[in-house]
Amino acid sequence: MAERHDLGTLTDWRKLEGGIVNPVLLLDTAAGQAVLKMNTREPEYPTVVKEAWVLGLVGRAVSERSARGAGAGCPIR
Repeated sequence: MAERHDLGTLTDWRKLEGGIVNPVLLLDTAAGQAVLKMNTREPEYPTVVKEAWVLGLVGRAVSERSARGAGAGCPIR
């Protein structure tokens, strides 16, 4: 999985706490560390890709609100 997604050669890994349904692994690769959340229903598609998309969307919305001086609060309604 690490080489497939251009994370470099896997040197070590360990299971992280939580992730009852979808296990979460910490991967040590030649390129650094990465977190992999396994998608047990569709193992070819890591869940973290979808979560990264959502977090990026929220992060951009928060940055835009801050730039406009809109203050705190939920950026997505």
